[in-house]
Amino acid sequence: MGVIDIASSKSVWRGMEYYKQNKVLSYTVNEDGSCEGIVAGSGDGNYHVHVDMEHPRKSTCDCPLANGKKIICKHIVAVSLCLDESEACLLYTSPSPRDCS
Repeated sequence: MGVIDIASSKSVWRGMEYYKQNKVLSYTVNEDGSCEGIVAGSGDGNYHVHVDMEHPRKSTCDCPLANGKKIICKHIVAVSLCLDESEACLLYTSPSPRDCS
């Protein structure tokens, strides 16, 4: 079970929008397979995201919705889609700036 499987449908679709709009500013995959990323927020701030692909419920974000809670927010979804772009291609319902071939 991955991040997309446990996120709310709203977080998945908003995360997809962030992914398509290239709001994931950077991400780095750690040796243990987890990932650290920075995502541009809807306001002026950026959010720091930790995605644990092996244990997705341990993923975190410092946005107001998810900070200190076990919530999979749109920022976590956006970074996870960067890590597994084939998952993003499965979710597309309209033409995208990213190549899914």
